[in-house]
Amino acid sequence: MIGSGFSSRRTPPPYIVKSLEDLPMGLRQLAEQALAGDEPVVTIFVIPQQIISKKFEGLGGIRSVPDQALLFTKDGLHHILGSSKPDQPGQVTYLRGDSLLYAHLSLILLYGRLELCGTNNGALTNIVIEYNAVSHHLVQPALHRFLRLSSGQAYPEKPYDETTRRFLYEIRKASYKYRRGLEDYALQTDDRLLGCVVQPPIVRRFLRVFRLRVAPPVLLALTQSQFIFIEEGMTSATSLGWYFTFCPRACITAIEFKPNNLWQDLCVHLRWGNVTAERRTKVEHDAAQDWQTFWSSQQSEL
Repeated sequence: MIGSGFSSRRTPPPYIVKSLEDLPMGLRQLAEQALAGDEPVVTIFVIPQQIISKKFEGLGGIRSVPDQALLFTKDGLHHILGSSKPDQPGQVTYLRGDSLLYAHLSLILLYGRLELCGTNNGALTNIVIEYNAVSHHLVQPALHRFLRLSSGQAYPEKPYDETTRRFLYEIRKASYKYRRGLEDYALQTDDRLLGCVVQPPIVRRFLRVFRLRVAPPVLLALTQSQFIFIEEGMTSATSLGWYFTFCPRACITAIEFKPNNLWQDLCVHLRWGNVTAERRTKVEHDAAQDWQTFWSSQQSEL
């Protein structure tokens, strides 16, 4: 069993293969049909069939996820999902990196979930990949390259600049966990932090004695290419992990704050062509004011 019931049976961890010939036969056939004849594949990440507990979704029981593969190409990725039943075909979904609206990554104990939302032929396209997070380090470089495509930037190999290192030091003083999450999983090579806000959990009084958590800590961070926010879950298990949201700055049309009792709802409005999406989180009033002031200053410099 993998941690807190997230997976009820042992399954082989995801792995990298060098060519389509190394894919399981069903996935290989789907991949060969999907790829253009001269389309080079940079990284192939294979996820064996899994049995996943529904506890993560707040439900009981288990569910099966068939074999999957992620084929990262120069311009995007193909998600290859094997057949779940003998009489049902597998599925292939393609997403260009420069059409990405947002990415949402969950890393909770050994449970990994990657959601990619973008456009394909003018329609909203959503890809969800679940996998054993023990192998996340294998797919992270390819994922970072894919996220780079959303900003039209290359993937340089340079260290953080002095400003970024200073911000990381300040974040560590507020939350060592979120500093680790930002540096280990969210920031890319040569990412330049322009500003960040860290807020503690939002709590309210109950019966004038008890303090109940109503929202987790949140880290808001802006780089030259993306807006990142990091959260944790509300349960004892999910509070051990991270939830990352990546929003390409090129897609952000507005960041809106709406008062909601003890906090404010932060809503990031995103658009690519005629397709729109949004991402939300909760922040307390002081953090909201700090971020509004900072975001306004960044917009005035554009």
